[in-house]
Amino acid sequence: MTLSGGESQRIKLAKCLGAKSNGKNLYILDEPTSGLNQSDIELLEKVLIRLSENNETIIIIEHNIEFISHISDYLIDLGTVAGQKGGNMILQGFPKDIMGDERSSWFGYEKFIY
Repeated sequence: MTLSGGESQRIKLAKCLGAKSNGKNLYILDEPTSGLNQSDIELLEKVLIRLSENNETIIIIEHNIEFISHISDYLIDLGTVAGQKGGNMILQGFPKDIMGDERSSWFGYEKFIY
């Protein structure tokens, strides 16, 4: 096959996300919007919303603020610092509360929430 590693993973992910949902799965997605155009991001949002409505558990590590605000039920803010100084939980809670809190790295982005 001539697929890159990323392309191969996306095919596996598409197969997994398209399978029948039984409410007993855990999905962990790391930067799922990376490299996607806006229409593909919207399709991904629809799939994730469908999974959530079927009581699936979804954990997403993401930097796309607009995507985060559309899809998230709950946020854990680990701040903006990486490496030895990073990885500490700053806040956790509902998106509107986190994005409205001055301590959050997402402060001021509550305008994206609809």
